[in-house]
Amino acid sequence: MIELTLLSDPEAGGTLRQALGGDPADVAGVADLIRGEVSARGACPRAATIRRVRRFVAPATDLDETLVENVCGRLERGGDIVLGAGGVLYATPLRAVDLGDRTLRIASSLPTRRLRDGIAGSWTVSGVSRTCRVEDLDQARLAVAAAEGVVITPADWACLDRVPRADRDWLDGLDRRLGAEPEAPDSLERDEDLAWSGCAVTPNGIRWKSKEPEPSTRLWRARNRWGHWHYGWTRQGAPGEAPFVSLRPDEGTRSVFALARDLGMPLTATVVAEGETVTLSVSHWLPVAEYRFLAVSAAESVLERDGGHWTMPRGRLAGVIEVLRERLGIAFREEIVG
Repeated sequence: MIELTLLSDPEAGGTLRQALGGDPADVAGVADLIRGEVSARGACPRAATIRRVRRFVAPATDLDETLVENVCGRLERGGDIVLGAGGVLYATPLRAVDLGDRTLRIASSLPTRRLRDGIAGSWTVSGVSRTCRVEDLDQARLAVAAAEGVVITPADWACLDRVPRADRDWLDGLDRRLGAEPEAPDSLERDEDLAWSGCAVTPNGIRWKSKEPEPSTRLWRARNRWGHWHYGWTRQGAPGEAPFVSLRPDEGTRSVFALARDLGMPLTATVVAEGETVTLSVSHWLPVAEYRFLAVSAAESVLERDGGHWTMPRGRLAGVIEVLRERLGIAFREEIVG
């Protein structure tokens, strides 16, 4: 016989916090709600997932839709879930990224409580990132394998060996694509007018100019009515008036770094060191591969519209700087505080 108990709103909140192992209204709690929904279904529409998560906690709290969407986006960029064609979210297997010193950064659509039961260690949850410091790495490998997962390096996790650097070769590749298969002007504007802005690289960073763009502008972007970005690469003129090649958003982001590097005005990042902890502030959105490398090496402390701030142990800084400088051409400024 199944017994049902009707809970009051305060009781519902306490029961939900106990089930999640945290507050359902903070970033970590929302992240686990999304992971649980996607893991249970295997594949589900993104919009429906966001609605279900909000409805699930409605007796206990009123989750802001923008918060849930933002957390969902961070899980997608971090690799905990995959956003596929048609706006469908897919569950992902367990990957434990070996950071050294018996520390594993966990990437998986499985909720944290399920992982804690299988992988013994000292768990730390910060926002959407999850880290487990284990006593015995060999035993941890066995536990990960038992959950049908793998232990990999940060570089392998980010697929750095399969993704081109942002440099002159990348831009030459765009020119080859443009020469081989140009798209007709205005072909992206069948359903709506798009307001294109051109990428201008300046000593003070990147500016997107919608009025009086430079004649030499080759990289363009426009936002459609659904809030998604279109990127285009041309020889001269906006994609609404000149032949172009479409770029996926991640290709557009990589092209920004490549242009800045090629023009001798690389985008910058600031490192603030205080004791054994450093904070890395990046002034621009990173391409997915480099974002994932940074996301497993550091904890995202603040996420902003065009970049973010990341904290990490001082011992990991040199490796992070080497990768970001070599792959994206980023210039670093360092400040010491104590």
